[in-house]
Amino acid sequence: MLTEDNNNATYQIQSYTENSIIINKISYQKNLIISPNRLLSPWFEGHQKIPSTENLRLLLDFQPEIILIGTGQKNILLSDELLQVLTHLRCGVECMSTPAACRTYTALSSEGRQVVAGLIL
Repeated sequence: MLTEDNNNATYQIQSYTENSIIINKISYQKNLIISPNRLLSPWFEGHQKIPSTENLRLLLDFQPEIILIGTGQKNILLSDELLQVLTHLRCGVECMSTPAACRTYTALSSEGRQVVAGLIL
């Protein structure tokens, strides 16, 4: 279980596998965006493993102070173009594997932080 006992977030990640993420006892098998108070699924579909600039901009609609990008089972480097977009967001951005992003999201949301995670399965 990943959920912290003192987590007041509406959307909480309980567990994850290579092909799914369990949020509030519901299994999601598609890429998604999660914040403590909003969930968007599917986020983007297709065979691409890296979100487009437009897909990344959707994360800003959540008005986060911290953005996490889970890039699947392995950490994948973003292109220079995407990195330039992210550096202009005026909030913290971290790219990591999806399992690491799930753990980090849980920790930050339990602290009451305005975190949003774009998770790629």
